[in-house]
Amino acid sequence: MSSLVLQRTHALGPQRCGGQTASRPGPLPIAPRACFSGNSHSKFERSTHQIGPQVLWRTERKCPHVSTSATATENVADDFDDEDLEDIGLGGGEVEAIDESQLGPLPEVRHQGPMHIKDRKLWRARAEALAKEKKLIRVQVGQLGITPAFLRATSDVLQKHGLVRVKLGEGSGVERANAADVLERYLDAVCVHQIGFTITLYRRQGLPRPTNTQPLNEEQRVLAAAELAAAEAEAAAASAEAAARREAKKRAGQQKPQQRPPEFSVM
Repeated sequence: MSSLVLQRTHALGPQRCGGQTASRPGPLPIAPRACFSGNSHSKFERSTHQIGPQVLWRTERKCPHVSTSATATENVADDFDDEDLEDIGLGGGEVEAIDESQLGPLPEVRHQGPMHIKDRKLWRARAEALAKEKKLIRVQVGQLGITPAFLRATSDVLQKHGLVRVKLGEGSGVERANAADVLERYLDAVCVHQIGFTITLYRRQGLPRPTNTQPLNEEQRVLAAAELAAAEAEAAAASAEAAARREAKKRAGQQKPQQRPPEFSVM
């Protein structure tokens, strides 16, 4: 009888038998069940079934923290700025490529050379500082898009200040990357930052003005003003027509549903 009890105590771990404690021969291997659901602690349970009352040992152990995100390392090439890729949509309007045939010739000579990314970042920081002080000149692309008159006005700002921020207005139908490329080529400038609806341009002060943005004489100004007025009137008419269509759709959506004929009425 005593040998049978001793065999059971070896299988069951420490228990009291006849007033004495029988020790286990050694810890049994624990088969952990790992749970990485975000908790830093996991419980490993092991149960031993026995002939008498069931004994359950629970062991709580600390598990190392597991992170699913890798450590990001900065690796930016000298000729690439990933911040320039930040973009948001230009509203719900249609975006088309700029018709460069309406912009006239390109500058005959390019005086502003390409700029290293470090220099672009310096001028970007300078532009942000001026913007916080409300000293950065802003020009806006309207519904007519980029026009020769817009190029001349923007060139005036670059000649006087060296920095200008171009905002793509709602309804301009201009894609930002395309606009930045066109402005760089037609204004002989460098885009130091573009994000969202804005493009920041830089051109070193003191350089000769681009040949395609020279001021107009009196006759040319009168003709340009007439063309601009006609284009603005056409754009305003198109905008009014689009607004009328939207309003008609809105009213149609707010109409009450037609009543069912009597033969289809629900009893």
